[in-house]
Amino acid sequence: MTDGRRSKLETALLDSRLLTSDEAAEASACEGGLAGWLRRGRLLPPALIEQAERGEPLRLGRYVVMGRLGKGGMGAVLRARDDALGREVALKVVRPDGGDEPETLRERFRREALALARLDHPGVVRVYDLEALPDGLMVLAMERVEGCSVEERIRRGPLPERDAQRLLRQVTQAMIAAEAQGIVHRDLKPGNVLWVAEGDVYKVCDFGLARFQREAPSGGGQLTQACTVLGTPFYMSPEQVAGDALDARSDMYSLGLSLHEVVTGKVPFAGPRLDEVLRRRLREDVPNLRRVAPHVSPGLARVVAWMTQRDRARRPATWKALASELAALGDSERLRRASGERARAAPAARPPGPRVPVVALVALALAAGAALGALAAWLGR
Repeated sequence: MTDGRRSKLETALLDSRLLTSDEAAEASACEGGLAGWLRRGRLLPPALIEQAERGEPLRLGRYVVMGRLGKGGMGAVLRARDDALGREVALKVVRPDGGDEPETLRERFRREALALARLDHPGVVRVYDLEALPDGLMVLAMERVEGCSVEERIRRGPLPERDAQRLLRQVTQAMIAAEAQGIVHRDLKPGNVLWVAEGDVYKVCDFGLARFQREAPSGGGQLTQACTVLGTPFYMSPEQVAGDALDARSDMYSLGLSLHEVVTGKVPFAGPRLDEVLRRRLREDVPNLRRVAPHVSPGLARVVAWMTQRDRARRPATWKALASELAALGDSERLRRASGERARAAPAARPPGPRVPVVALVALALAAGAALGALAAWLGR
């Protein structure tokens, strides 16, 4: 569609970087037009769509919307400017689904945001503010990170083990801080770990947002409910699939599956049927990492196997316990590298010369002695 034929809504969204030209082309072929397509796909909050249709400035509360950063499981992630403080933020926009008591959900969201705001750790994306809007939307203002997700990074291929270990160590330290606040992430995956190239830093984001949807009911239907409520299916722990209460060990399992994908390019238990993928989580052990990627060190494979035990009682009891194991792994890796460097630096042994029999050496000495004696007799004449 040419600029002259664009609707007011399409022009406003393209100009504000809330819509790409490819998305606009896709939407034009859909019944219901652009606005209907956006609402069905939940790419943008309805309030922004209505403002753009009316030609008004795009705002959510005190935040001026400047573009779209992505789409989360529960809503859009927007780039915005905080009018009050004059700084750019990442704005997570959440609408509780299926709740009969929105006020209760908003209160739970508020309490969680307060807990997250106390997480002052360099490995955690900071939470600045929470605002509940009149139309039921809740917006969470967070630190805007100049980087990309690990999910985006591994689309170009698996990461070297050195990078995977660095990711594991940094995320573990961030989760120690979360554990101290009693926070369980529930959706730890490559898409929720951001990588900043400058400094080679990893930051965990989207802490605990899934807690504010309705909990999976006990009894039947847990598989279907669990994937909607408590996390992303391909990274869920067996206890998440079963609808059990969760603790830090569930996040460890999810991080272990993420490490599998980071170093191999594939997540375990993938498949076309969601229900079967989830049931396999309950019945099958995670394949040993070295069977899938023989180049991975035995130490890293051992740690990931520990994190992904089906029985959570056999996983590390705490994130600190996992950090201790990673420290030991680091020591052994440094020792291995040092040994390899010493072996490369040692002078090469000289190849052995031809071996001369002892008898031959004695004969040679006697012959030399006889010759010297004859020479001395001749000189003494």
